[in-house]
Amino acid sequence: MVIAQQFTKPTIRYHHGMSVGRVVNHGEPRQPLRETAYASILGRIASGELGPGAVLSPRKLGEELGMSFLPVAEALKQLELQGLVESKDRVGTRVKVPTVEDVEGLCVVREALESQVARLAAVRASEPERKRMIEMAIEVDRRYARPMGSRKQWTETSRYHARFHRLVADCAHCPALLRALDSTNVFTLKVLFEGVLTEKVRPAGFHETYARSIAAGDPEMADRAARAHLAYGVPAWLKIVEQLEPQRRWRL
Repeated sequence: MVIAQQFTKPTIRYHHGMSVGRVVNHGEPRQPLRETAYASILGRIASGELGPGAVLSPRKLGEELGMSFLPVAEALKQLELQGLVESKDRVGTRVKVPTVEDVEGLCVVREALESQVARLAAVRASEPERKRMIEMAIEVDRRYARPMGSRKQWTETSRYHARFHRLVADCAHCPALLRALDSTNVFTLKVLFEGVLTEKVRPAGFHETYARSIAAGDPEMADRAARAHLAYGVPAWLKIVEQLEPQRRWRL
């Protein structure tokens, strides 16, 4: 359903060209341990350090992070709700090992939601946001084009990449659509496979082309660009899933 043209752009406050979701209170307490554990584990999954099937022990992770197992267990529960980890009674918890059905389903949902994001962003994004989108896209392409000398470098690139896609989603200025993105596992596929697709070769200007298609302001062009962008790499994901079949059995 095409709805991009039916909305007027809401009033949004901006800081350095990006939408501000809340007022920053500089007197806020430090990040809760639960969130620290969540961010650390998520980053290790996204980088591929913890690949599909990797065992996740709350006690061991707590020792590595310098905290008790309780906030780690809470973080793992949050990641499980997001579809990034899975657990089995009397066996344990591990990074999710997706099935072909999982991947195909997530691809369908991701295309439906993110193509609508692109349509809305094409007509709702401010000029500062369009400029920032293109700048980030160029930087994403630059980072992926350089040799990855370390796992840390790959992790930082993956996180910057995720920030770019989040900016595109924010530019849609549609809270309901953002909630749909957050409440489904639409980014799960990307997080699970970002770290294992280290050899994936992206065309020159891959993200810049996508960003400029949105920034041009034509929702039809943005829709086509989003679908083409999202389709790239799916065959590689499916191939990886097939290779993960032996890991699907739980280690007792």
